[in-house]
Amino acid sequence: MQIDPVPLMVIVLSPLAWASAWYQLVRPHRALGPSTVALLTLLAITFMGGFGGAFVWWFPELGVFGWKLPLLASRLLSGAGLAFALISMSALRFPTPGRVRLALIWLAVYLWPVALAALFAHLDRFDFSQALVPAFFAVVALMTGAATWFLVRRPWRLPDTKLPVPAAGAASATAIWLALIACFFMVWSVLLFATDKGFSAAIWAWPGDLLTTRLIAAMLLTLSVGAWITRHDADLSGLMLGAITIYGLTAVTAHTVNAAMGRPFKISYCVAFGIAAIVSTGLLIARSRGHRMPTSRSG
Repeated sequence: MQIDPVPLMVIVLSPLAWASAWYQLVRPHRALGPSTVALLTLLAITFMGGFGGAFVWWFPELGVFGWKLPLLASRLLSGAGLAFALISMSALRFPTPGRVRLALIWLAVYLWPVALAALFAHLDRFDFSQALVPAFFAVVALMTGAATWFLVRRPWRLPDTKLPVPAAGAASATAIWLALIACFFMVWSVLLFATDKGFSAAIWAWPGDLLTTRLIAAMLLTLSVGAWITRHDADLSGLMLGAITIYGLTAVTAHTVNAAMGRPFKISYCVAFGIAAIVSTGLLIARSRGHRMPTSRSG
């Protein structure tokens, strides 16, 4: 089996980074019981994987990822990693039932379609001579199963946390916006899951590459589901606005960099994600006025 130096370094250093994250973010909650510690450990792995993966996917030339992706798609995955890092970190810092459920739903909604598509339709795209490919499948299987089990069984005990409440006008505008985002991204994701080449090049950015197309569709589906289920929640809707902003800004940056370097880019993607980021940022600013940070007490 061929082992390149950069992937090998990632294999060696990643457990150390995850161990550090566990010590800082999970260990203080040991009194909540082993099931809750296991749950928070999963979220710590998600945080470190998303945060570290954002760098890996932004620089695909490092050769760390399990298969080759178009540069734009790889950098959109970088935005997905940062959005996952935000959602999982918010649940680690203030592990309320709502935040934890949202993080688990994100994992399940994203990973199940990716895992099933990879296993049953795109297995030939993976080079199993690379050391990280078997590790990738093992991690995806573990995280998918764990997230589903925690969602179904809910064996945790979490602290009582006082959360901030936005002004009525900001909450109403947020609910409307998230409902629109949910519908728009849901339609877009269904179109991308179905085929890699449709009636408009503005929608399908990677004709002939169905796996890449479905990877992006999975994140759009995750954003759609997250936006819909949080639209009326005072706390979680703010987190979704932050995640949409992060993903949108990363997508715009990726397209801008490609355009500046004379590489392929999609103006339709840039406009769509730019609008999503701008409106979400505006709503976050409106919601933040008069807010206090939540405080938690374990019990």
